[in-house]
Amino acid sequence: SSDLSSKVQFGAVRYSDAPETLFRLKDHGTKSSLTAVLRNDRHKGGNTYTARALQHSKEHLFTERAGSRSRSGVPQILIVLTDGDSHDKAQLNDTAKSLRDSGVRIYAIGINHTNTEELLAMAGSPEDRKS
Repeated sequence: SSDLSSKVQFGAVRYSDAPETLFRLKDHGTKSSLTAVLRNDRHKGGNTYTARALQHSKEHLFTERAGSRSRSGVPQILIVLTDGDSHDKAQLNDTAKSLRDSGVRIYAIGINHTNTEELLAMAGSPEDRKS
């Protein structure tokens, strides 16, 4: 069970109709505790509301209270796994841009039947990305 706290922090949000924080950035300091939570998580089913999940992540994961170290120059990275068309796609561009503008780099990964335009909207264009 290697120590993660001084190197990398992970947070997780599960989403369908409503996003739910599984754990915050500061909640798990070892690989084994992090892995145990993820292995015990179960798929919820429901609809895909990706913009809601992005907004939830901005408000509940990428904050100092949740363990963000962005003020110390630690990169803020969000990996989104999605399996379908978002039911709130009208808000997706603005919500993703707001998250990127706050310094969070978004990697969007589609599983099965996904909407490529939505994946690109989340990740942004190369011009949107901060190095």
